Amino acid sequence: MSEFIYRLRPTKSLFDREELEKQQIYFASLEQLNDPMEGYRDIFWEGDKILWNALLRNYVHCVYQVYILIRLGKEDLQDDDIFVFNNESRFPTQAYKERVSKLFEMFFENDTISQVIARLSERGPIGRDELNFYLKMIHPYCLSIINESESGISTTKTEKSGFRDPVKNPWDVLDTKLFDTLKSAERDSPEIANFAAGAFEISQRVHAQMELITILNTPGLRESLAKRFYFVEFPQRYIRQLERLMYPNWYTACFFSDPTNPATWGYYTNDHSGVCLKFRTDEHQGQRGIHLHTVTGTSARKIAEGIKSNKTYGKHFFRLYQVEYGVTYPKIDFFKSIGRLPIPQLLKHWFADADGTISKKVRGIMDSQDEWREAYWSTFIKNTSIKLSEWKHENESRLILSGVLDNEIEKADRLLKYDFNSLEGIIFGIKTSIEDKLKIIDIIDKKCSSEGRKDFKFYQASYSSRDGKMHVSEMRLLKFT
Repeated sequence: MSEFIYRLRPTKSLFDREELEKQQIYFASLEQLNDPMEGYRDIFWEGDKILWNALLRNYVHCVYQVYILIRLGKEDLQDDDIFVFNNESRFPTQAYKERVSKLFEMFFENDTISQVIARLSERGPIGRDELNFYLKMIHPYCLSIINESESGISTTKTEKSGFRDPVKNPWDVLDTKLFDTLKSAERDSPEIANFAAGAFEISQRVHAQMELITILNTPGLRESLAKRFYFVEFPQRYIRQLERLMYPNWYTACFFSDPTNPATWGYYTNDHSGVCLKFRTDEHQGQRGIHLHTVTGTSARKIAEGIKSNKTYGKHFFRLYQVEYGVTYPKIDFFKSIGRLPIPQLLKHWFADADGTISKKVRGIMDSQDEWREAYWSTFIKNTSIKLSEWKHENESRLILSGVLDNEIEKADRLLKYDFNSLEGIIFGIKTSIEDKLKIIDIIDKKCSSEGRKDFKFYQASYSSRDGKMHVSEMRLLKFT
């Protein structure tokens, strides 16, 4: 990796956010990045009866919690309202625990549910679309037992097979013959790679259209965000939230190796009117990166009003990761990658049954936790630095910021300060205004005076008609004395 890296910025960020004045590098969330595939994980689910029981218990409880929120009048439901982290250890009252236990009893006493769990445990790895399919089939029954439990109105055996609401329940699709059909198709047609994945991908597309038609034709769903969330969208949203159990949120600051790419300048600097910051990298244990001032620890103390948390700040080395383009996303085993729950909670609520028997699928994690942890973080980092091949022209490298304990990192803690000596120089864009140049020079002048620097460099980007390319040249006459 080169000794120098480049960060393109619009002048609005430099001035309005005072990024240059405060020497800050902003780490953006995935939602703020321009590639919709950022953060995608190729997850599969492969469990035995213990693990599938645990997932469906979690699912039923999450549906019930959303039901409670709707009853309390919450309309604008979001993915974060699906509390996948909640379990029996966190239930607020004994009465609540008894209500949820009754739901579990009603749900798992159903013969079809038992058969589905048994067949899923024999199924092997399944992808998102296949899991989404099964949850969509199960969801109406889940809603019906919540309705029965909360209303106190008993349903007949026939009525239990469906849910009398705007969503039609194709319960009979989950007949175990489906699993036999998949098994025979994969056995008899080995030349058709990923047969099931393709079939369920098509199924998902059809379902999406059917759901849209249902919403269009059902006034109650069309007008109510909460009802759409609860009746129609929940299974897919739940799968997205399951990822929160695996890895923490991550944020990134992007850099480039080439300051003469007109396409990246046009996109990231408001049509070449911004600037490019030239940074000198540090080397630490054979890796290139930058030292930044960030949160290095937290503590808490008891005060009259409650618990007050304190953060400690210090310098930390952030390694630069080169983005890989067009490579295959690593396949991630969900059940073996639940890394955001303490081991005791994993054992109690995910990895073991009521008798304490640990699932054979995950027993290796308990036996070699250090090895598992190393592989866990390696997969996490690899997944943060993959982009589609269409972005290859950027030749990007990036810094990664993640919270081990906190899923969200406050914006203030994502503005990290760099040492002014790390900023080698600034490149003005082809269309950077004189006014903006003067503001930038004034800021740098003050900083150089306070730091005693005389080696700061300014550059100018320009187009050359000789070779039809963009060039960067040092403004050698512009010096600080």
